[in-house]
Amino acid sequence: MNSRSADAAQPWDLAHHPAWYVTRTIAPAQLRQSILYGSRMMPSPKLILCLLVLVTASGCNRDLREPPARELLLTDAQYLDRTRTLLAVEDPHVLPAFKELVKEADQALAEGPFSVMQKEAMPPSGDRHDYVSYSRYWWPDSTKSDGLPYIRRDGITNPESQSPRASDRSRIGALGRNCETLALAYALTGEGKYADKVADLLRTWFLEDETRMNPNLNHAQCRPGHNDGSKSGVLDGRVLIRALEALPADREVVRPKGC
Repeated sequence: MNSRSADAAQPWDLAHHPAWYVTRTIAPAQLRQSILYGSRMMPSPKLILCLLVLVTASGCNRDLREPPARELLLTDAQYLDRTRTLLAVEDPHVLPAFKELVKEADQALAEGPFSVMQKEAMPPSGDRHDYVSYSRYWWPDSTKSDGLPYIRRDGITNPESQSPRASDRSRIGALGRNCETLALAYALTGEGKYADKVADLLRTWFLEDETRMNPNLNHAQCRPGHNDGSKSGVLDGRVLIRALEALPADREVVRPKGC
């Protein structure tokens, strides 16, 4: 799936973006982005719907065929209800976006789960459970035998900094993106397979002893020869909002497998 920008300069408030505005005043080609990000390209229902997924998915014996009761934190539930109502009558402004969403969600079913344990290189801490990433514009110094310390080449990405062999950045991005897509698909279709997949993604990344990420970003955006992680590394964690919205509204935790 294509990555999308999760950055937003404005608060995530869609109260002033009701569905009638989205579906009646913009071209159909723009509708999908409005459903997923809001009419100002802000993170919107797609982010929040992860919250819905594990209200039922976290309970081993609950029926996942119907969307759960909603307690939304960052958007207006009426916006989501209106979108569902329009889908029920196959509104032509909404249907193409919905079909594309389901296509992406079905692709996401075959991806992951993702884990920090999947990288080959060891983090500076020596604990593979630690998240690690590397600043993209820093390169080995070709005049030094060991390449250290790295030197900055502004605006030129070091491909190794993005490699899943050494960095967890692509995995954390896929976690957030796929949870977001699957959760919205679940909320709009009621199909439990999407909720089940999100639950598996979250358990694997956060809870299972063998695969969990340690709760820190100490080694994010490392600059070899300079530091083992930089303060700007906290920005890597911004994509987790897309996954953490899948936590249950009643503040229960996602249960490990075998519950």
